[in-house]
Amino acid sequence: MFVYPGSPAQLACGAIVCFLFLLLNIGFAPYCTDNLNSLASFSLICQFLTLFVGIMISLLAAQGEANSKVGQHDKNVLSVLIVVVNCTTVAWPLVRKILTNRHKVCVFQSVSMFALPSVVVSGFRSTDFWAVCVCMVRTMRTSPCI
Repeated sequence: MFVYPGSPAQLACGAIVCFLFLLLNIGFAPYCTDNLNSLASFSLICQFLTLFVGIMISLLAAQGEANSKVGQHDKNVLSVLIVVVNCTTVAWPLVRKILTNRHKVCVFQSVSMFALPSVVVSGFRSTDFWAVCVCMVRTMRTSPCI
């Protein structure tokens, strides 16, 4: 916004700022749980990669290859890469839950819209995806913050 709007220099400044905040987040761990710190770090990495891929796309355009067949293929590959990287940010909490094996038992009350009775989800043997999602949200909400 302040550095040559729409230019690669703006993308580079944004990537540097994002990288600095990533270092600060890793160094100070400002959130109250490891899960939140991990999610913040992962989302900053995804933002940095998005800006980096934007720099690569602007480099293709500056070289004049964006309209050639090879340049268009490269641009399409980079566009898919941006979508995949940003979708992994949404999936990261679930992946972290599975990898850290903290999904043993979660008991919660009825979901207001569906009026379900109390449900116990033991691991991921339950096929009720929404029960797992509500369990994760409730676990994050009840985390102790100092």
